[in-house]
Amino acid sequence: MAIVDARAEVGQVDDALPLSRRFRPVFLDRAQWAQRAPRLARERAAAEKRTRELVERWGHPLEAFRLAAVAEAAAG
Repeated sequence: MAIVDARAEVGQVDDALPLSRRFRPVFLDRAQWAQRAPRLARERAAAEKRTRELVERWGHPLEAFRLAAVAEAAAG
């Protein structure tokens, strides 16, 4: 037979521990991923523009390796 606390049957709550008043939303730490970052978008756009300008001026940095691999595959 199980022993049941009489206070639990009546509905009394143990006051030994204070109730926590801290707000703990479940997915608040993940909410930042749904937000927009305007500064980051501006910086990325500027970096992409600068990269395009450099590739137009100097060519793709791996183009020499790509050409060498194609020439090696054709010869071999």
